[in-house]
Order: sequence, then C-alpha cells, then structure tokens
Amino acid sequence: MTLNKNIPSLDDTIVTRDIVLEIKDLYKSFGTNNVLYGFNMKLYQGESLVIMGKSGSENR
Repeated sequence: MTLNKNIPSLDDTIVTRDIVLEIKDLYKSFGTNNVLYGFNMKLYQGESLVIMGKSGSENR
C-alpha cells in the first residue's frame, strides 16, 4: 500500500488559538420563561459571533 505524500498528517493541521471569551453554564430567565439553560460556548481569536433572538417581540 502506497501513502499519498500530499495528504498532511494530523500533526501538520493542528492549530492552537487563544480563547478570548468562554461562557460556562449560563442561565437566564424572565420570570418563569427560561431562555437560556446551561448555555456553554467558546469564542476563539479571529472568530466572530452573532446571537439573535426575538427581543422586544410579542408571542401571538
């Protein structure tokens, strides 16, 4: 069996980046309305993130 030399090994492709924001087990509620329950996330250097919701809207 011949290995293709053009395929990088896992050691060649691992890139470490710094965590700029980490959230662990975040809970948020408005009265009895739980909007976040154990939310976790990591944001790494060079990444962008948008969190959107129905803020200010009415449930109909």
